[in-house]
Amino acid sequence: DRETFDVWNAKYLLLELRAGAEEPLPSITIAYDLLNKASFNYHSEARCDFHDEKDCQDCALAYSKRLCYLLSDAVCPVFNIQLTEKHMPSRSLENKEYVVYRPSDNPMLDKYFEPRSYSFDQRKNYHENKHVEGQFSDAPEDSKQPSNAPRQPASSCIAEEMNRLQLNMTSATVPGHGIGRGQRWKEL
Repeated sequence: DRETFDVWNAKYLLLELRAGAEEPLPSITIAYDLLNKASFNYHSEARCDFHDEKDCQDCALAYSKRLCYLLSDAVCPVFNIQLTEKHMPSRSLENKEYVVYRPSDNPMLDKYFEPRSYSFDQRKNYHENKHVEGQFSDAPEDSKQPSNAPRQPASSCIAEEMNRLQLNMTSATVPGHGIGRGQRWKEL
């Protein structure tokens, strides 16, 4: 006698599991986001030895383990289940090797870490939005003040509704593409 089992889409499985704990997720989009987080993408415990050596995360074993880790991460706290390191990769960095590069260690990096020379007054004026003489002097005059002209509809649906309501609008060469693309308000 053969046993059968259901195959679930992971998003719907997560929705059902959380609903069973009486802490449902608000939408399928949230479930999708929880299952596509990158929090377990770079754990070497998830990959097979071959792909770990190649530093490649496109591994079927890694994909299935990451999915299990993400499901566990989204569901187990709701059910008050404490996972061991056999079921979830270690999050500690105690035994991880890493190297910290400082700009002074490699002269080639110095160009990326050049200190900016701002005087205190310039920074203060920038953050307080005060005008400094000569600041933005190369900007065109018309861009300094916002236009008081009425705005146009952004879509053809709104344009059709405005026409139905008999609002004064000129015909557009390209309907519904906004200011600068043919639509202008009629002057009254």
